[in-house]
Amino acid sequence: MDVILSSTCSGAVGRNSQMKDWVKKVAPAVMQRTLPLWLRMRLVVWTGRRGFRWHFPLPTDLLRELADSEPNAFHRFLWSNHLAYAAGYELSRFGSEKLEPSRRMLLDDMQQYLRTQGVAPECEVNSVFDAGCSLGHVLRFAETEVFCSATRLRGVDVDRYAVEAGSAYLKEAGSRIELITGDVGQIERYMAGEKLDVVLCCGVLMYFDQAMAARVVKALLTRTKVIAGFICLAHPEKDNGTLASSAIRPLDCGFIHNIDAMVQCAGGRVVSRRWIPRPLVAETSPPYMILAKPQ
Repeated sequence: MDVILSSTCSGAVGRNSQMKDWVKKVAPAVMQRTLPLWLRMRLVVWTGRRGFRWHFPLPTDLLRELADSEPNAFHRFLWSNHLAYAAGYELSRFGSEKLEPSRRMLLDDMQQYLRTQGVAPECEVNSVFDAGCSLGHVLRFAETEVFCSATRLRGVDVDRYAVEAGSAYLKEAGSRIELITGDVGQIERYMAGEKLDVVLCCGVLMYFDQAMAARVVKALLTRTKVIAGFICLAHPEKDNGTLASSAIRPLDCGFIHNIDAMVQCAGGRVVSRRWIPRPLVAETSPPYMILAKPQ
């Protein structure tokens, strides 16, 4: 009897797995043919707010024409509604031991560079800005572990859920960090012409096409006093610095940019770079990191 039950359960598990695979492959195609784009977008938001996690590549397949025709709008839609890749940003990301390796590496490079310039990062950096800050967890690490004397720490992100959740957490922790809900594509509006010592932009430019990414790089460098740090998506086969134009990762329509060229066009200078064509840890993207000085 135990053997029969085991066999039956195994068969049920197998059928459920096959059904899930069928839904992932067939459902987007069926809905694309039968539902208008606006309705599919509402469906994604409605299900997301009820706890259903839309993981890639399903949202990309379901909203393919938006991803292809208006990639900036597609990624803004997912981020602003805390969907797909955005849904992974929860309060559990806070804590120095949980910081993504690429972020830690960039901040280590930044500290090393500042010291070579005679700047003590722990006591001579007064202001830090993070474009695409999400919860503010990278800013929090910077506040407590890197730029400990900074009195002005601000971040902007289009994900209202992350900004509100992060702000509440930071307030409870007694942090000086201020988070604002806003579109990094309109970053000039939120920096209000002021200049800050350190500017960060980690894992954000991959969600903008080449023209918009170049505009953001220029806007950030224009408002940087000392050093700006960028983390982008690395090309898996060739150094990003050799790319004549931006490429697209098919999985999620993320952009692979040549940030070296964008910095140069903005009048800045690259002072440190890393091209790492393999993920540093499982389930992360391969990083391409740049430190740049303003004009």
